Amino acid sequence: MPQEFQNIPIDPWIASSLLQKSIRRGEADVAVAAAKSFIRQRGNAIWSKLIVIACEDVGLGDLNLVSKVIRLSLNAELRLDAGGDEQVALALCEDLANAVKDRSADYLWISASRHPGWRGVRETIGTLSINQSIRIATNPCEPFDRRAVAAWYASGFNEESSALRDGDLCGLFGAFKASGVPEELADDLYLAAKKTRRPLVVMLAVLWHMLANDTCNSSVVICPTLEPRSDDRIPLYALDKHTRIGKRAISTYVRDCPEIRRVFARYLPAFLARSAGCLAVFYAEGVLLTQRLEWGQSKPLEAICNDADLLNAGCPASGIQPIIETVRNNIGELNVIRRRLFDREYPTALTHRVFEEVGP
Repeated sequence: MPQEFQNIPIDPWIASSLLQKSIRRGEADVAVAAAKSFIRQRGNAIWSKLIVIACEDVGLGDLNLVSKVIRLSLNAELRLDAGGDEQVALALCEDLANAVKDRSADYLWISASRHPGWRGVRETIGTLSINQSIRIATNPCEPFDRRAVAAWYASGFNEESSALRDGDLCGLFGAFKASGVPEELADDLYLAAKKTRRPLVVMLAVLWHMLANDTCNSSVVICPTLEPRSDDRIPLYALDKHTRIGKRAISTYVRDCPEIRRVFARYLPAFLARSAGCLAVFYAEGVLLTQRLEWGQSKPLEAICNDADLLNAGCPASGIQPIIETVRNNIGELNVIRRRLFDREYPTALTHRVFEEVGP
């Protein structure tokens, strides 16, 4: 495999998806290639992207690395001292790919914002003042659903646009520090939240208390079930609901694959199948990790999040696991569709090889 290559000539949405999915799967070489393509097309947007990946996919798995990513991403002078922007970005991609992962921050945020069963908590916390929300968010004795919703509301972030509304982000993180969250971590997360305006960053402070008070022994679990990369072309897992080709492929998959069509027809009306299919593919394939931190609440949070997204998409509780399992068992058929659509859009063999040097 060459030490250097120029870029992957794909659109920025595929590059972004490929970067994040390859980091989850521990494929450092692909992550570096995707980062080069992303930087070429989006420039300094790489820094916000790396902060989000660190908080969303590494999280509790390596909080020291999360802080490192935040500090380097937000400080151009530190990056200059460490070798310059591109060198630092690519090194951070390798570090993130090789790190132990924990996606609990994303799971907690999705549950707080979307789970139908948490609607009453959202309504109750919504009637409180910002200071009352801060007290709940930073109190380890409160149930985690109340803490998560209160932290979100106190942060001042909206659900969909992530634009600031009334809130007190500084006061929230000051209270987190007073409640025991390490000062440097709280300061780093505050800066990351302010930069990205992503509620999942705030969830890491809530999770810090949950892990600190967890009575179960945490361990690192190696997940060897991921399919090996069959060639040196763009991995097909990058073509997900966040990419144009991925959305087209999933629509075709839901419509044309007999097994998928049957399971969706059993649980969902036809007009909901496409949106539910995008989510099912994400949970069957897109969130897979090569090594993850397992602790007392990691699996329950993942299960709650799966329910939150698919219930919100109109899927009954009884259909969630059958749909995800059927999608997982038939992912090969989706990949056939993805490959056909991708090769049609990028017909030159060289353009969809990750590991060959490509000219400008």
